[in-house]
Amino acid sequence: MTRALNRMRVLVVAPSRYPLRQPHAGGLEATVWDRVRWLRDRGHEVTLCAAEGSDFLEDSAYALPAP
Repeated sequence: MTRALNRMRVLVVAPSRYPLRQPHAGGLEATVWDRVRWLRDRGHEVTLCAAEGSDFLEDSAYALPAP
């Protein structure tokens, strides 16, 4: 069986209280960080909106000021 490659464009708006980076501040940050990595590893285009200091913040991301 051949799997069709359907590349998605995804916007992830992360919780803004803590940056998404290891070690994680809590379970929510860990889960969102893992999903962003998982989607990108599978070839999807992920735009991230997260607190300053987060992993995955490049040209296609939006950094929110730290609270």
